[in-house]
Amino acid sequence: MAKFSIIQEETASDATNRTYKEILDVKHLRFVPNFFTTLANSPAVLEGTWGVYRNISTRGSISEVLKEMIFVAISAAKKCEYCEAAHLAFCRILKADVETCKNLVNNLNALRPDRTREIIRFSVKAGTDPKSLTDADYDALKRHGINDSEIIEIVAMAAFAMYAITIADALKLKLDKWA
Repeated sequence: MAKFSIIQEETASDATNRTYKEILDVKHLRFVPNFFTTLANSPAVLEGTWGVYRNISTRGSISEVLKEMIFVAISAAKKCEYCEAAHLAFCRILKADVETCKNLVNNLNALRPDRTREIIRFSVKAGTDPKSLTDADYDALKRHGINDSEIIEIVAMAAFAMYAITIADALKLKLDKWA
């Protein structure tokens, strides 16, 4: 059961509704997820969180779908039901295939191509245990031609996933109806 109210569009401030509209447009959604409508209880947190997520997930050299895949794998590793479901939905919106989506949750070793598997493995480690990253982890990415800028994008997405997982779990978010 949700612990906090959600702020519906009809009761939201103009500024919050502008943020909602941008979320819908940028993420290609039909409704604003509970993550954001709950954060709207604090407009400053909503705006700041959306700004960071928008910039990290949709900009840069690493594709948006790969960044959403990173989010799914970390959510599965951390057992965040809300984030796993939400970001699997984003992966489907971005045309990730069914087998890949299953493997993000159940079997990272089965991910293909190899470059994707190495990025996802690195991301899960960066998100869940960043101090354990070794030169070998970075070298695995470099062998696939991943440059420093892209590694920083990957680490930023992993870090944002952990931030969002903390919010989703601590605020006891109710699952969205993605059907």
